[in-house]
Amino acid sequence: MAILKTCQCITELKRELHGAATTLASDLLKYHADHIVLKALKIAGAEGNLEAVAEYTCKLSEQKEQLVETCRLLRHVSGTEPLEIACIHAEDTFQVTGPQIMSAAETLALHPTSKIAKENLDVFCEAWESQLSDMSILLREINDVFEGRRGDKRAYLSLPRPGKHSGNLKTLKPVKLDGEEQAKISKLGLELRLLTSDVDSEAEKWDDQDNELVRHGQTMSSMAYTMYLFTRGEGLLKTTQDLFHQAEVSLVPPPRLGLIHICAVSTCVRNAALYTPMQINGDSALHIPQRMVARVNEPHGCHI
Repeated sequence: MAILKTCQCITELKRELHGAATTLASDLLKYHADHIVLKALKIAGAEGNLEAVAEYTCKLSEQKEQLVETCRLLRHVSGTEPLEIACIHAEDTFQVTGPQIMSAAETLALHPTSKIAKENLDVFCEAWESQLSDMSILLREINDVFEGRRGDKRAYLSLPRPGKHSGNLKTLKPVKLDGEEQAKISKLGLELRLLTSDVDSEAEKWDDQDNELVRHGQTMSSMAYTMYLFTRGEGLLKTTQDLFHQAEVSLVPPPRLGLIHICAVSTCVRNAALYTPMQINGDSALHIPQRMVARVNEPHGCHI
C-alpha cells in the first residue's frame, strides 16, 4: 500500500512539474510573439542609430537566454526522443541565430544604406521568427504526448532545409551557364539515361538475380542518373548534404568489386560537384565533407 501511494505521489508531482514547465514556456512564447525587439533592431539599424542598436541588442541577448533555458526545460519534459531532439535543435538555433542578428544589426547601423546588410539582418530575423513559431508547435506536441494524444506529425519549418544552413543563411544564387555548358550537360544526361536503360535491359536477361555484378551494376547506374538529376535541380536529392550522403553509402564497396565500385562512385561525385552551379557571395556553396574527400581521393589505382 505504501509503494502504491508513493507511486501515486510521484505521478502527481510529475504532472505538476510538467504543467509548470509548459505554462512557463507558453507564457514566454506569447510574450515574444510580437517580435518587438527584432522590429526595433531593424528600425534602429536602418537609421544608423548605434546607441539604440546597442540597447536592443542587450534585450535580444536576454531574450535569447530565456528561450535557451526554456528549450532545456522542455527537453526534460519532452517525453519522446524525437521531441527531445527537436528541443536540442531549437536551443542550438537560438544560440547561433541570436549573435548573428546582433552582428547584422550593428553592421547595418554602420552602413545604413547597404542593401546587403539589410538583407542579412532580414534573413537572420526570419530564421528567429520561424524558430519561435516552431516552438509553439513543439510545445503542443509535448502536451499531446503527455496527455496520450499523438496527433498528426507536424513539420518543423525551421529545421534544416534545402538552401539554408546554420552557418550561413544567405539565399543561394545560381550561376547561369552558357549555352555550350548547358548543351554538354544535356548531352551527358541523355547518354546516361540511355546507358541506364541498357543496363536495366541487360540485367533482365540474367537468370540469377542475386548475381553480385548485376545487382551492383544496377545500383551504380541508378546512382549516377540520380546524381545527374541533382545537377539539374531535379530528382530525390535536394541538397549537397543529400548528394554526399548518397555517395558515402555507395562508397562501401562489394567484396569483389571494391576497386571498380569506388572508382565509379568517385567519378560520379566529382562530376556532380563540377556541374552543380551554385554559389554564395562568389564562393562555392559546395562544401565536400572531409571524410568524403579522403575516401574519394585515396589512391585506388584508378585514374579519374
